[in-house]
Amino acid sequence: MAVTHGTTDPSTKNSTTVNDTGMQLIQQFGKLLTFVVLIGSSMVSASSVSAKQLPIDQEPTTPGTIWNPVSTKKAMTWIINTVIYTNVYNSGKTYAQVRSDSQTDPYSGDTSINQSLSLLCIRKSPELAVDPIPNQTQSAITPGGASKNSWSGGEIFAIPNVLGSSLVSPEVADSKCEQAGQERYHLSGFKMAEFHDGSAPNAGWGFWAQSDDPNLSSPGIRYWVKINDQNANPW
Repeated sequence: MAVTHGTTDPSTKNSTTVNDTGMQLIQQFGKLLTFVVLIGSSMVSASSVSAKQLPIDQEPTTPGTIWNPVSTKKAMTWIINTVIYTNVYNSGKTYAQVRSDSQTDPYSGDTSINQSLSLLCIRKSPELAVDPIPNQTQSAITPGGASKNSWSGGEIFAIPNVLGSSLVSPEVADSKCEQAGQERYHLSGFKMAEFHDGSAPNAGWGFWAQSDDPNLSSPGIRYWVKINDQNANPW
C-alpha cells in the first residue's frame, strides 16, 4: 500500500480545530468572569470607603429628613418682680420692675436658646417720658457704675412661649413685638426690651415701666431681653 507523505487525515484536522476553538472560548469566558468579579469588588470597596470616610461635620441622613443640630448657644434672661406697683393717684395704672437676678449673664447668656420663654417687649413714648412713680424708681448704682432700676419712659408686655432660636436677629425680635403690640394694643413702636432701657445715665441691669399685662405678675417666669453691646443674645 502506498503511503502519501505530507498530508493530514481530514478527520484529525477537524478534531484539532474544534478543540482549539473550545479552548479559546473557555479562556475568553474566564477572562470575562475575572473582569466582572474585579468590577464588583471595586464597587463594594468604594461604597465601604464612602460610608466610612463621611466628614466629621456631616451627619448621615435619609431621604426626606433634614439634619437640625441642637444649638449650644445661650442668651440673657431677666425676671420681673412679683409685686406690681399700682399708682392710685394716676388712674390706678400699674407698673412693673423688670431686672436681672443671680442667674442673669449679660456677657455670655444664661439660658439655652433651645428653650421657649416669654419675650419682653417695650414701647417708649413721649407721654411716658416723665416718671410717674419717682418714689419707686430711685436708681441704685452698681459696683460697675451702672444706674439700676430707673424709669424707662415706656410700657411693656410679654409674648409667651417664644423659642429662643427663632429670634435670629434683632430685627426679627422687634418685628414679633411690633406685630403683637399692634394686635393687642393697636399701637406701633414696640420692640424687644434691652438691657439699657432705663432712662438714667449709664442705665442697666433693670428698669421700671408701665404695664397692664397680667402675665407679668406670674412668679418664676424668665424673659428674653437683648443687650446691644455684648454677645448674650439669641442670634
